Amino acid sequence: MKQKDVQTIARSMAPVIRELVGQQLEPLKTQLAELEAREHELKYTGVWQPPSLYHRGNFATFDSSVWHANRDTRAKPGTSDDWTLAVKRGKDGGR
Repeated sequence: MKQKDVQTIARSMAPVIRELVGQQLEPLKTQLAELEAREHELKYTGVWQPPSLYHRGNFATFDSSVWHANRDTRAKPGTSDDWTLAVKRGKDGGR
């Protein structure tokens, strides 16, 4: 096969390859945008205070432990699956 033939085939395939790669990248672009949007949600909000609203990704201290909010919530840490224990208090924590 001559180089000119290879170049012709490559040029004819380029739009198809570009389309297929674009289709594969689209979900990744969407996921990346979602992750970047969530970046600001990871913040420490201090000691848990009722009836404050805590957003998904927030961290709060309650009973000398640090809790992570799994979703937007007003629930008390440790009373529902809205929260996950992130850092358990030490042996002498809060006592």
